[in-house]
Amino acid sequence: MRRVTGLAARTISSSVAINSRLTQSMAITTISSSEPISRRFGGLPEIKTPSFAGGVAGVVFFSAAAVSSLGQEVHAKEMAQKFNPKEVVLYQYEACPFCNKVKAFLDYNKIPYKVVEVNPISKKEIKWSDYKKVPILTVDGEQMVDSSVIIDSLFQKMHPEISKSEDDEETKWRKWVDNHLVHLLSPNIYRNTSEALESFEYITTHGNFSFTERLVAKYAGATAMYFVSKKLKKKYNITDERAALYDAAETWVDALKERPYLGGSKPNLGDLAVFGVLRPIRYLRSGKDMVDNTRIVVEGSRNTLERNTETNATEAKVEGKGTIKLPPNVTIPGIITFGDSIVDSGNNNHLRTALKCNFPPYGKDFPGKIGTGRFSDGRVPSDIVAERLGIAETIPAYLNPKLKNEDLLKGVNFASGGSGYDPLTAKLVALYGLGARRIGVFSAVPVGCVPAARTLRGKLKRRCSEKLNEVARNFNAKISPTLEALGKELPDSRVVLIDVYDTLNDMIENPKNYVSFDVQALSPHYYDHTCPQADHIVTNAVKKAMSNDQTVPAALLRMHFHDCFVRGCDGSVLLDSKGKNKAEKDGPPNISLHAFYVIDNAKKALEEQCPGIVSCADILSLAARDAVALSGGPTWAVPKGRKDGRISKAIETRQLPAPTFNISQLRQNFGQRGLSMHDLVALSGGHTLGFAHCSSFQNRLHKFNTQKEVDPTLNPSFAARLEGVCPAHNTVKNAGSNMDGTVTSFDNIYYKMLIQGKSLFSSDESLLAVPSTKKLVAKYANSNEEFERAFVKSMIKMSSISGNGNEVRLNCRRVR
Repeated sequence: MRRVTGLAARTISSSVAINSRLTQSMAITTISSSEPISRRFGGLPEIKTPSFAGGVAGVVFFSAAAVSSLGQEVHAKEMAQKFNPKEVVLYQYEACPFCNKVKAFLDYNKIPYKVVEVNPISKKEIKWSDYKKVPILTVDGEQMVDSSVIIDSLFQKMHPEISKSEDDEETKWRKWVDNHLVHLLSPNIYRNTSEALESFEYITTHGNFSFTERLVAKYAGATAMYFVSKKLKKKYNITDERAALYDAAETWVDALKERPYLGGSKPNLGDLAVFGVLRPIRYLRSGKDMVDNTRIVVEGSRNTLERNTETNATEAKVEGKGTIKLPPNVTIPGIITFGDSIVDSGNNNHLRTALKCNFPPYGKDFPGKIGTGRFSDGRVPSDIVAERLGIAETIPAYLNPKLKNEDLLKGVNFASGGSGYDPLTAKLVALYGLGARRIGVFSAVPVGCVPAARTLRGKLKRRCSEKLNEVARNFNAKISPTLEALGKELPDSRVVLIDVYDTLNDMIENPKNYVSFDVQALSPHYYDHTCPQADHIVTNAVKKAMSNDQTVPAALLRMHFHDCFVRGCDGSVLLDSKGKNKAEKDGPPNISLHAFYVIDNAKKALEEQCPGIVSCADILSLAARDAVALSGGPTWAVPKGRKDGRISKAIETRQLPAPTFNISQLRQNFGQRGLSMHDLVALSGGHTLGFAHCSSFQNRLHKFNTQKEVDPTLNPSFAARLEGVCPAHNTVKNAGSNMDGTVTSFDNIYYKMLIQGKSLFSSDESLLAVPSTKKLVAKYANSNEEFERAFVKSMIKMSSISGNGNEVRLNCRRVR
């Protein structure tokens, strides 16, 4: 298991430039260059959400400083001569999209201004004005209102020689922002109670509120806006708010037509309008989802393309996509790491020190299974951060003699195991002078719990050293106000403390709350010595059942899926109800599950050959694999070693994804189980086998919504056929339809029918709602080989979801 004790280091996400060796112990600082602009969104910075595996709290880094000019200095001087106001004051709400639109214009054009945060409850800051909305801008005492009018007025003052046409592209997209894009924000940021509270937490934290006002506004405001957002959805005819936001994002990207910006080589007013309106959601769930599901990043890389006035690159090579032409002064950020053994990626290999780890068992989980000098069995935190940012899978050590100049474009690691803490090297002010503006500093970790401390100070039971942990806590208590003061001293900076001490300490003290540990990990060879014929016995049981019932493969595949999605893959779906306890198999989504006898028969045969060895959970996983392979699909080596659970509750089947789910609900449901959107699309291909009852897709055929009786995404002739089978008042108990045209063959026909508008479930159709999943659907429809490869990978991943089992049942229907 990869070490998580003492997890912390300082990583810098910035243009790669370093002149001196700085060594800082146990902290990761993420610093992004000032004023980044994402190329794909013509001015929209990219949201990043790196989070450490194993339960460490996720950290959001968002390079969203004010946008500043990409133009040359001579251009700035010309503007100063034409328009040089003495005092500009913006009255705003921090979260107001229209206010942020004005700020984007001011920032880009380097117009100095003062911000007055208006209290939305009392509005005392704008009592002097007859206009009671924001933004309000005063320019040398002259009041301006309405964001578009403000921008137009300022633009004319700066460019009196330019007249804007109502029909030009720039004006068209500015109107699109005001009349369409902005109306999608409220339904998204307030779409449910948790997101509404998240939004108001941000608003009240950044706004001008007293403690009481903040408390009232957060809960009352969140409640009110939750209901308002529902009305707005209806008013603007929005059925799926996330899909609508994604669609708007893709519409904008398409409008760029592969240009860096709508304005060509530099942003125009349309670019700034989009950036400004979307800037308020950068820290929110909706903003993160938008990044994950649209082309807000360059395809083939998750690098944000940021400006850097120190360089003059006119092109950049992005891995996997050839050469991408960029406007002047654009670079791709890298990761620069400072720290000790927690993040050392091999520098100690090249130093005269006894603290080395370039030998087994270090590196046993690293690609190639070699000791690289990392004090871990695999990668270190800085590698994980770099991968999450889309920069590289690993960051090389600075002292590695094989380091090439091009490696520096992705980053470099200066950490050295055993370096300790040297306050003289923590030159955050120097980093600020080099251009850093967003600095996140990790707190000290429970240093008394790192292996060395336990070995040297933990006595026979190798307990954590409370004395060392107390030192870490004292350090954290003092660094917080220090960083807060530093942030106030450095103009236009944001310096924050990311406190991970409590989270890591709880992981160390209560590991079972974060992950289930088995004595033996899953392995395809688990039964090689104890029951070598296990695979063969299960395969024979499935073959025999299939010879009598062609519906068995679909039943077994669905059964395995439903097992893993409730309590992990622990065979709990196989247990019978007993007494007052209603088991999973009798829950509403599982009423139609059948073919349990196949598992029973396999278990009986296994008990005769190897009694008490093979778990029911493993039998079900093997049977699902055989169901696919014997239906003409791929086969794979099933990792084994699962244990059977003792708990099965029908009420928990509510956790299963419903056939009516939209893409946002599916993403959340799969994500909670560690499955990605790629896994979602690949596993949905299992719908190529089987049959669906009318109740699963009735919602698409009758009273679809207030405007349409039938889901308009359904192929008309296909919908008519389904209506004939499933009338509005259906009385035929088992009426329904096959999932695709080759119901007993495992193939990619499901995806082809999906593209043709011939899918059954709303959840199937939702895979076409966002570009990322739509692309995968098309990919698998075009290549059965690609589909099978992805399906196998995702099936192994899903079937490895850890359960809480601790026994091997003798009868799969009841506990021992």
